[in-house]
Amino acid sequence: MKVLVGTTVIRKYAFILDKFLENQKDMQNNFSGAELVIATDEVDFLKELKAYLEKYNLKGQVICYKTQKPDYAKDRSWSISAGREAVRQYAVENNFDYLLSVDTDMIYETSIIQTLLRESRSFDIIQSGYKNKLVNNIGFGLSCTLINRKILEKLQFRCMEFKNGHVLEDGNMFEYDAFRVGAKIKKGIFVEIQHYFDAKTFRSITPSEKIGMMKKWIISPLMRYLLVRLSITFKCDISSVLQRVIYSQKGVEGVE
Repeated sequence: MKVLVGTTVIRKYAFILDKFLENQKDMQNNFSGAELVIATDEVDFLKELKAYLEKYNLKGQVICYKTQKPDYAKDRSWSISAGREAVRQYAVENNFDYLLSVDTDMIYETSIIQTLLRESRSFDIIQSGYKNKLVNNIGFGLSCTLINRKILEKLQFRCMEFKNGHVLEDGNMFEYDAFRVGAKIKKGIFVEIQHYFDAKTFRSITPSEKIGMMKKWIISPLMRYLLVRLSITFKCDISSVLQRVIYSQKGVEGVE
């Protein structure tokens, strides 16, 4: 079983890169079929990142990509989605069975690959939740998502930015496209994750935490598909609007 662990990085947000790579080394020690690919569109960062891989004796590659976007586009989501798409193409071209999409500002349970593979039985996509800055806010984006090869061959990572400035990030578009092709998606809190917001500040999540019924409804594949479809129609991220409404209600947990 070959699993590609893929991430994008820019220098500005590489504030725990050493911790992240130490964590990746532990993950590779736990799962021999894992390989790491780091994608960047900063050419001057390429040599330094390759040196980091050598420093931690990691199996993997650093790849450089170009970010292409419309003239009116300003959001950095284009860079992230282009990097994830470069990683997806690498996974398909090199015959990996799975892609585990991660972020360099997170530290993961070292047995994450085995755990998500177990959860993936009868499912095409497994997403494990993580804590965001806002209290009780649990995200289910591409920061911890295991995708099988069948889906990798059908979809491309992409974002959408409207001329009014509103943006649908690649996590939203991925769930929308995955639902359209009939992917079986499972979401939950399966592994421990530490999400860093700077070099020292982080929030942790563990599998012992439970997801409430309303949250399960909002993050369900059908509801996510419908929210993105509405967002495209009205050229506005409806899920963000819904999230603000949820936060206005005391004691109700929000979702990303």
